Amino acid sequence: MIDEDTPIGTAVLVRRDDGTELRTSTRSQAYWLIQKARPQRGRRVADKKTLVVLVHGISGCYDCDRISPLSTRQLELFGGSSR
Repeated sequence: MIDEDTPIGTAVLVRRDDGTELRTSTRSQAYWLIQKARPQRGRRVADKKTLVVLVHGISGCYDCDRISPLSTRQLELFGGSSR
């Protein structure tokens, strides 16, 4: 799992919206993206927090739930470099 302690440059596998996978690396540490909720008819609605990270090859941030770090063994199978 990718979290705030994952170093920049970590090799990862990203599951894209269309189901394809991209082998790449992180270009930021993970951070919380907070979407402010709008109260609806006097009801209080919780803000939405999503842990996200920037990766090479994709513009904008990506949800950390859809990113997995690659193990040393996986890197060997894929042929080394993650970029």
